[in-house]
Amino acid sequence: MVYQVSVNLQDEDTGLYINVLELIRYLSEKYLTDFELNDDCEYWNTRNPEKLTGKLKEINMFMDTFKDFLSTENFNNPVEFIKFLQHFSRQFRHRSEEE
Repeated sequence: MVYQVSVNLQDEDTGLYINVLELIRYLSEKYLTDFELNDDCEYWNTRNPEKLTGKLKEINMFMDTFKDFLSTENFNNPVEFIKFLQHFSRQFRHRSEEE
């Protein structure tokens, strides 16, 4: 059987994030076979808290920027939405390079 569970911890502090992933690691090693975890913040593979902090900041900055851009737009069709995504991508890359 295949199961998939998704958990969003990006808004949480790094301590909670680490504790949750270490609990999952313990349980998976003890009770599960063929277990796979996809961690956008890369803590699962690196166990590096500094890298986790940086990734959380990066993800949260992206989400906040996307939310701000999205709140000012109205889309009448899919083409307008695609154009918005292209514009957002350019703007976000530009902002990221400045920081």
